[in-house]
Amino acid sequence: MLQTNLSGRLLPTVLTAVLLLTGCAARQPGGQTPAASPASQPTATPAAPVPASPLHYFNSATGSQTADGFYSMEYHEDWTGYIVYHDFATLQSVPLCSRPDCEHHDASCTAWIENPTDIPDVMNNGRQLLYCYNNFPGPDKKPSRIETANLDGSDRRELYTFAANDVLDTGVGIDENAVYLLARHVEETSETWRMLRIDTQDGSETVLWQTRAKSDTSYYFSGCLDNQLVLKEIRPGDGVFDDPLEQLRHQVHTLYLLSPAGGDLQPLYSWQQDTGLELPARDELFYVSDGQLSQLTGSGGLTPVAQSPLLGQQYTFQLYATDDALWVSTTNVGPEAASSVEVCRIAPATGQVETVPLSASYAVTIHGNSGDKLFVEFMPGYSISDAGDNFYALVPEELLCTAATVEELSDCRFRN
Repeated sequence: MLQTNLSGRLLPTVLTAVLLLTGCAARQPGGQTPAASPASQPTATPAAPVPASPLHYFNSATGSQTADGFYSMEYHEDWTGYIVYHDFATLQSVPLCSRPDCEHHDASCTAWIENPTDIPDVMNNGRQLLYCYNNFPGPDKKPSRIETANLDGSDRRELYTFAANDVLDTGVGIDENAVYLLARHVEETSETWRMLRIDTQDGSETVLWQTRAKSDTSYYFSGCLDNQLVLKEIRPGDGVFDDPLEQLRHQVHTLYLLSPAGGDLQPLYSWQQDTGLELPARDELFYVSDGQLSQLTGSGGLTPVAQSPLLGQQYTFQLYATDDALWVSTTNVGPEAASSVEVCRIAPATGQVETVPLSASYAVTIHGNSGDKLFVEFMPGYSISDAGDNFYALVPEELLCTAATVEELSDCRFRN
């Protein structure tokens, strides 16, 4: 198992609001009936080839991993960005630019991202970089788009541009030949949802699925499972409630599988909101409910992984998976907590849950791994003003679980 993570820098209060308003996740433990088909039958163009390489899910504004390193986005004081490559072999962090005298702060630099309000998510498929710009429609906004570049940052060019009134979901599926995105096309009186496959060589578009939804129904790209795309529908539940929050708590969440070749949505699992939290990994899907972490199977089954009071679905919001462990970030709500987020390691073989000590004083975000070493970002606080004091390290898993001070990581830290 490898990784896909949600950004671990968000304040817990913001996360709680997002989960409640957007229905980012929820599960009901046990006793569920199979999911029903969506009310609006999809229209599909099943012309795309099934990916030859494994399909995996990407949902992170923090960067992306290769076999030998990690691409991240760093920032100048004016909040323009520049892309940095962190080399796992040398522990060097180097801007993605070949000019030794470059300040990485103008258009002559291949690493520079000019507009602070137009910063892309950086992905790669092993052969090329993919910059996904996800912009909300507006008079001064460029449309959402995808750019591509060589792995060294050279030859950056536009691959695909969305319509001006397209809004993208944050999740992206990726294989060696294509990216997969869910786009909401906003019109004056209606919204059309489309699952798209964008060829990463020629930028051609294939519509895998689409539907026109009511204003009270929404869709999300929730992950990848068994080499298929996972979409989620959120619609009103039964009953009418005067309290808007009570109405939200009774929303129904339904997961569907969609082949990357297109076709109809296949019901996977359904539950009522406010009973759990779904957590995507690279090509797997987990969920938390009442302190129980389980793995979702392609047939809609639930496989228990671990039970712990640390795993409250209201507070668990990030998961990173390695071959023999799951790393979960949860909000620490104790009165003595020195930081907002606690990171735990879960051993699926035993169900053991242990806390990463440094997460009590640092924002600890696991972005990638190389063998039994984790590529970790440490930030001394949760305010955006602390971002300039962050540092990266390639830390053995056991050391991350025992180190009480950052000085113990001195041999693991990346150098600029």
